[in-house]
Amino acid sequence: MGRVLATGLESRELPRHIMKENVEEAGRHAVHELERYLPALGTIVTIAPMMGLLGTVLGMIGVFSAINVAGVGNPQQMAGGISEALITTVAGLLIAIITLVFERYFKAKVDGYVATMEREAMRLIEIANSNRKRRPCRRPQGHCKVAQHPRAQPSGQLRPCPGAEVSWHEIPQPSAQRKYG
Repeated sequence: MGRVLATGLESRELPRHIMKENVEEAGRHAVHELERYLPALGTIVTIAPMMGLLGTVLGMIGVFSAINVAGVGNPQQMAGGISEALITTVAGLLIAIITLVFERYFKAKVDGYVATMEREAMRLIEIANSNRKRRPCRRPQGHCKVAQHPRAQPSGQLRPCPGAEVSWHEIPQPSAQRKYG
């Protein structure tokens, strides 16, 4: 979260939309770093039961090989293969279950960090934007032909000048005022 907020502080002199883009990009990188090992846990959760099933199949092959060699009359010959099948099934399921618990736990932690990071980053953007001094546009009055240009329809609001990146038009505020950032 520190890198995201540091990016916001570094961008505080830039226009709000550029500051927001910089913070969002830093946030994407931070989320990527937080989630970098979650796919490995997901892979273990998926593969572990399959490995247990593979052990089960191999154990049953051992059982049928013992039946083929000694016949069905000797249960001790079959017990080793059945035991192998059951042990590998249990091991695969235990690994998958435990890994799934940790995957969900870490995913929830990452989601909580991301939500906190987004909330704090938006607070930083709003604070930086509210403390920014607005200055009038230095261009001549008729420089913009946009119909919603504040000078064409004075509404007492501060709006970004469409013709300038950082500068703003200042319009005298009437008594019933509404401010838009």
